[in-house]
Amino acid sequence: MRFDLQQALKHLQHALWILIWCGASVLIWIWTPVGAVGFAGVGLVLYLWALRRGAFKVKPGTGAAAAADPADRRREAEYMVTQILRNLTRVQVAYLCQDFKNRAEGRRWLKTALPRGYRQNLEELQARLERARVGHEVEGMELTQRIIGLRAHVLGLIESLERLHKEHPDHVVSNPVIFVITENISEERREPLVVTLAGWNPEKRTLLPQVDALTFFSELEGGRHVRGQAEFDGARDALNKHFRVISKKPRIYDAQPVEGDLASLGVKLSKVPLGFVIGTAELL
Repeated sequence: MRFDLQQALKHLQHALWILIWCGASVLIWIWTPVGAVGFAGVGLVLYLWALRRGAFKVKPGTGAAAAADPADRRREAEYMVTQILRNLTRVQVAYLCQDFKNRAEGRRWLKTALPRGYRQNLEELQARLERARVGHEVEGMELTQRIIGLRAHVLGLIESLERLHKEHPDHVVSNPVIFVITENISEERREPLVVTLAGWNPEKRTLLPQVDALTFFSELEGGRHVRGQAEFDGARDALNKHFRVISKKPRIYDAQPVEGDLASLGVKLSKVPLGFVIGTAELL
C-alpha cells in the first residue's frame, strides 16, 4: 500500500496539538484542578470545532509546518499554560483582596470576572476561595496564597513611595509588582518562582524600592524597550555609587542616572523569563 506523506503529516498535526493541550492541562492541574478541567473542556470544544471547519487539513506545501521544532512546540505549551494561570490567578487574588457583604455578592463578582470556560465550576471555586480567605491551606491554591502572602509588603512599599514622591517630585516612581515566573515549569519543577519586581530606566532619577529583581528599560519612540532583567542585589552592588538609601523601613533608594553600558559596569543582564505580573489592580 502506498505511503501517503500528506496524510501522515495531518495525523501528526492532530497528535501534536492533542499532546500540547493535554500536557498543558496536566501542568495546570498542579496548581488548580478547577482550572485544568475548564481548560481541557475548552480544548475539546475547540478541537471539535476545528475538525468541522477542516482546520487540520494539510495543504500542499505546508506539510513541514506540522513537524515543527519540538522546542517551539514546548514554548507554545508553556505560553498556553502561562495565559491560563494568569487569567485564573489574577481573578483569585483579586477576590481574596476584596471584602464582600455576603457570599452572594462575591458570587456575582466572581461570575463576572471569571473567563467563561471556568463558570461551570463557580460554586466549587468560591468555596475553595472562602476557605483560603480564613487561612486554610487549600490544595491547588498554593500559588494564589503565596502571592497573597506578599501583598502587605508590596502595598507598604507603594505607600512609602507615594509619601517620598511628595518630597522628591522630580523623581520617577518605580512601583513594585509581583512577578510569577512560569518558564520551564514541569512535573519535576512544579512550583513557579514568585518574586517582587520593579522596572527602572537608568537614564532617569528614580525612587526605587528594594525588590528581588529589576527589569531595565529605555524609553524610545513608540514606547518602552526592555533591555533585560537582573537580580536587584547584584545590580545595586555593581552600580553602588548611583544608589542612595532614603528610607530604611521599608528600604527605598534614590537611584541616580547611569551613563555607559550596563554590562561594562558589571550588571549581569539576562532575558526576561516567561511569566505574568500581579499588580496593584489585583492587590487593592
